[in-house]
Amino acid sequence: MSSSLLNEADDPSFTSFHNIVSGKPRGSEKTSQTVNPATLEKLWVISVATEQDVEDAVTAAKNAFQTWKNTSFEERIELLKGWGDACRPHLKQFGEIIMKENGKPRAVSLKMPEENHTVNDRDYHVRYTPLGVVVAICAWNFPLGQPIMKALPALMAGNCCIIKTSPFTPYSGMKVVELAQGFLPPGVLQVLSGDDRLGPWLTHHSGVDKISFTGSTASGRKVAEAAARGLKRVTLELGGNDPAIICPDVDVDKIAPDLCFGAFWNTGQVCTAVKRIYIHQDIYTPMLDAMARAVHKWKVGMGTEDGAIFGPIQNEMQYQKVRRLFEEVKQKGYVAKVGGEVKETKGFFLEPTIIDNPPPSSLLVTEEQFGPIVPAIPWSSEEEVIQSANNSSMGLGASVWTKDFDRARRIAEQLEAGSVYINSYEKVSFRVPFGGHKDSGIGYECGPNALVPFCNMQVLHYNFKTP
Repeated sequence: MSSSLLNEADDPSFTSFHNIVSGKPRGSEKTSQTVNPATLEKLWVISVATEQDVEDAVTAAKNAFQTWKNTSFEERIELLKGWGDACRPHLKQFGEIIMKENGKPRAVSLKMPEENHTVNDRDYHVRYTPLGVVVAICAWNFPLGQPIMKALPALMAGNCCIIKTSPFTPYSGMKVVELAQGFLPPGVLQVLSGDDRLGPWLTHHSGVDKISFTGSTASGRKVAEAAARGLKRVTLELGGNDPAIICPDVDVDKIAPDLCFGAFWNTGQVCTAVKRIYIHQDIYTPMLDAMARAVHKWKVGMGTEDGAIFGPIQNEMQYQKVRRLFEEVKQKGYVAKVGGEVKETKGFFLEPTIIDNPPPSSLLVTEEQFGPIVPAIPWSSEEEVIQSANNSSMGLGASVWTKDFDRARRIAEQLEAGSVYINSYEKVSFRVPFGGHKDSGIGYECGPNALVPFCNMQVLHYNFKTP
């Protein structure tokens, strides 16, 4: 580890950010900087990773793996706990970084068991071994949570990990990996940020054994294609067009705030946010009214503003994509129950918007918005609403809202989604498995078996008959 990082171990700088290769900061001739999406002010300058950086990082990871894989599970846990303890005093600084790079307002223990079995006169023993070099490709909507969610199980299982941060939100991921260098051997955990070439360099590299990717379905397909050429293991957490089904027996005023928050938190930039709201026709109008009242109470603003609940869209590319949905509403004469107007602001701000019963063929219904605009659609029969909810190529999350738990389970078990929440919006936990059906991904993250996707399984067979 470099002396500069050693000197920052107790008091790290939160105004300088580095790619980390083999325990040391790595510079390059080409640099970049992102902007604060609320103010469009430029943020910190960082180095753009080169192809040589990728080569060096993979080599360092493969070398470190030879020792790290033989480190005891208990020792790995202690080192990772030390890393966590080192991060904890700086949570406020991490919060400030995320607020600037992502736009979020301020307001807002495992071990791989070995198994023994006996079948007739033969015993077999199942053990799990680490894969090798893991590449964790992270999206821009959760720039600190995703690197940690991917790196921890990979490292606990005995792998070495290279984190690729999003070019839109590189800073918090780079800093948390920098803090890890005081505890982990060089090459065990590294981080690279770069341009559009970085992802392909990593996914096509023959020295990479596993790719854990979070991002769009379109990008996930490219990652899967690259991985298939080398038969790399993959976990893909992709997009979602998540339906919420509201039954007629709900307490309208009670659930409306939760339902709206589930749609608009993080400005709708959540893969499992509520994206299609199916409301039973008997309560359709009062539910829309209650949702409008809830949204009107919330403030949109910069992360530093008191009372701000929703911030800006994170980047201009996504802002323009979501803005086209607002334009479709205006051009086709759809009715906005709340919001609907695009106001000219300095940052990438759009107000929370609920569209009253747009056509099923509208982009607002068929595509993942990933922004603060959602459709509300009436339904009359369970068969009809389940068919509508499943009428999507995606299947990440869904929710069912009712006082009748038998009905909730009956509906939930027919939904083609990896996670179905009963009387709640999406609340991902590291303790619960998370993954999607259909075009929403391959494999699962988190939960009690979080380490398994980062392992090979080996079965030892013992025949006790005398040869």
